[in-house]
Amino acid sequence: MLDDRIFLVGKDLILNRPVWLVMRPLEEGKIAPARREISRSTRLRWLGGGDMNLAARSSKHTHHWDAFIAPTTGCSLTRLVEVEGKLTWTTSRLLLHQLADELAVAVTDDTFPDGLSLEQVWLQPEGQLLIVGHVFMARLLCLWKIQPQITSARCFSSSRPHS
Repeated sequence: MLDDRIFLVGKDLILNRPVWLVMRPLEEGKIAPARREISRSTRLRWLGGGDMNLAARSSKHTHHWDAFIAPTTGCSLTRLVEVEGKLTWTTSRLLLHQLADELAVAVTDDTFPDGLSLEQVWLQPEGQLLIVGHVFMARLLCLWKIQPQITSARCFSSSRPHS
């Protein structure tokens, strides 16, 4: 739990994929509709949400919950730098381009992540950047033993253009 939020890793048994559940007190409010509707590859996909009761001996709802598709590969940008020591200019330029594009769109559609840090910038093996919604989610991934399965050389060796 962090800041009265509860983060859980689960599994969608129907589609056989990992999911994150984020629960927060009702007072924090629900995730904004604009954030729920994001379908960009640079952001976690929201699957659904609702209200639930986490209090014993109470019939009132106490928390909102939201489910997101959890990444299963990759590593945070900070972890990649720890492992590699430094990144090449080519790698850095491609990452900065993706990050700048995502943040520009996020400002426009009012979905800019709160308290964005480098820990929340996740890099997937194919070189796709992903913004993880909360720094604790990024830490949870590392604790969940998703080790860096990529290196900058492998991330950007594809001939596929990165936009």
